[in-house]
Amino acid sequence: MDYLSSAIQNLSVKEKTLLVQKINTQKIKYQLFMEMSKHPEIDNKELANNLNYNDGLNNLYTLKNRLLDDIISVKIELSKNEVVKVKEKIQNLRLLVYSKDRYSLIRELRKLEKICISLELFNELKEVYFCFFLTYRHDNKKSAMYLKILKTVEEKQNLTNKLEEIFYSTVLDCQDLFYLPNKNASEKVAEQIRKIKEIHMLLNNKTSAFFYLSGELTLKLSVSFNPLYKDETYKELQQLFKTYNHSFLIYKYPNCDVAIQCLYSRYYYLTGEHDKFHLVHKGIFEKVLKVKGYQMFDCSFFYFIYVTVLDYTNNGNYDKASLFIEEMISDEYTSLVSARLRNHYLYLLAIKEFYNRNYEKSSSILLRSRIMFNNLNNLSSWVGIENVLLNILNTNDIKLIESEIGLFKRLTRKFHYEKEYQGHFNGLFRSIKQYESGQRNFDEIARQITLLKEQFNVFRLISTDNDQVQIN
Repeated sequence: MDYLSSAIQNLSVKEKTLLVQKINTQKIKYQLFMEMSKHPEIDNKELANNLNYNDGLNNLYTLKNRLLDDIISVKIELSKNEVVKVKEKIQNLRLLVYSKDRYSLIRELRKLEKICISLELFNELKEVYFCFFLTYRHDNKKSAMYLKILKTVEEKQNLTNKLEEIFYSTVLDCQDLFYLPNKNASEKVAEQIRKIKEIHMLLNNKTSAFFYLSGELTLKLSVSFNPLYKDETYKELQQLFKTYNHSFLIYKYPNCDVAIQCLYSRYYYLTGEHDKFHLVHKGIFEKVLKVKGYQMFDCSFFYFIYVTVLDYTNNGNYDKASLFIEEMISDEYTSLVSARLRNHYLYLLAIKEFYNRNYEKSSSILLRSRIMFNNLNNLSSWVGIENVLLNILNTNDIKLIESEIGLFKRLTRKFHYEKEYQGHFNGLFRSIKQYESGQRNFDEIARQITLLKEQFNVFRLISTDNDQVQIN
């Protein structure tokens, strides 16, 4: 699937309607859109032939680019909201400054000042105050006042920039700790959240509250959830929901409702409220399918698949888990996601083959994904650990098992699991080697896996049910 085909497949109904209205008088472009809508996998030669487009492939590429421009134009038009409109208006504000209509200028500046303050648009507010400064630059008192206000607003913008940088570069990915805790990584994230809290105390606005609550809850529901404080956690979730959904933040940071619903899902999963968990999960399903293919939402999409599979396996529904993975993840989709998250999706595909007792295929997928191990970090390292553990269960080759155990030890050292895991996995590895040499039965391995699941949260998608999933 090429870039245009992917863009067409991800259009919403509203976007398609507006696009068709825009291009329906352009015959060849409309035909291109309809043809690619019906046949997303079509190659360019066949496409040119079906369109009777005899002007050469270069001209077809030009036409495809123009259609993509129309799609982007439609998306931008539909994405215009209060925040976007204010930003566009302020971009043209200087024209009024140099006009002769001083009364209209001051009236407009005062109106935009109130709007920018209410929307916490500090960059735009800076422009408003600079225009005030230009307007009153011959008035020493007022010009000095606006220069002082400018510095204050600039400080707020710098703090907001720092908030976004910390959150998106270090805190957001801590949701990976839900799959396998890493004490060293969680401590580093907790330190970053403390910095966010300090900034929140200085700004004390909706934007800072949104980032602080999001970071605090993401870490808490990934690694440090305490059932004794579940009511307090639920109140924080409700506060986050209201802060986001009942304000301008839905325009400033669009589609974050998907991530918030994932936090609710974790909460209900961890508290054992199964009916509410499934209800929220249904809502997530509808939303993630709309944004499937956008890397911004890959983490939410992966979480949705993982926790669905986890729910199935916890209830012994391995066939459903396998079918669900097959339905949701294709080889084509794994090629669209980032290299780091590709490891995550390939791991689930390997789990599917393991459930189906296709051990060689499962192992092949795991080994193929290892070329992307250099993209792992302390937060995403869990998938490398689980990759190796699953491959140990896939094989009956003693030499390969020894090699995988060596890789496991290197990974745990590299990503600072060593102290936590040291010695605890030796019993499992010893049992596996004895099992393969015929000295011990599967029950001892199952017992070791169960102990490690309870103690370290590893093997979460692996069953110890001898009738369902077991060592090759």
